[in-house]
Amino acid sequence: STNANALLHRVNAVLDVASFAGGSFTLRHQPFAFDEVLATVGAVCRSFAAEKRVAFSLARDATVDGIFAGDPGRIEQVLSNLASNAVKFTPPGGAVDVRIELLAGIGGRDPTIVCTVTDTGIGIPDDDKQRIFDPFHQLSAGEGRRQEGVGLGLYIVRNVSEQMGGTLEVTDNPMGGSVFTWRFSLPHAAPGARRAPRSLTDCRR
Repeated sequence: STNANALLHRVNAVLDVASFAGGSFTLRHQPFAFDEVLATVGAVCRSFAAEKRVAFSLARDATVDGIFAGDPGRIEQVLSNLASNAVKFTPPGGAVDVRIELLAGIGGRDPTIVCTVTDTGIGIPDDDKQRIFDPFHQLSAGEGRRQEGVGLGLYIVRNVSEQMGGTLEVTDNPMGGSVFTWRFSLPHAAPGARRAPRSLTDCRR
């Protein structure tokens, strides 16, 4: 049920926060196909966007192909959070666009994945742009804003990004709304590596 899913989400959020505080947070390192991650994110977010009558698009650059080595569950977690937040704070008739591109590594460095989530939503006040990544912080109440959740989503997203050696920033969309840009290094898997089987639990833990 919806209530059960919401409760599970909150429990998992608390577990993640505890793992950050206790130094027990770990990342998997396994072969996976990026398209499988995007398929899951797209399926969930398109359904949510359709309910809100928000246009939703998700596309990757042709270079984001093949088998990578990393933690697909955590990548899926971050992307799902950013995309679903964008949908949540975009009014009916608006649009959310998710783009994934790959920047080739230089001097033997791993490639960089750049994930950009752009919305035409209500935007984020300047004084909230950094505070939204603090635990339990929620956007100030205003037109189109509803106080939902416990304010841990973006805190967890930023911490997961940092654990992966990545960066996460938010800027204004010139057309109105916000742009979240997530960058992180992601190596290709060794030649001949087979992707690991996915399960529903990979999305959270």
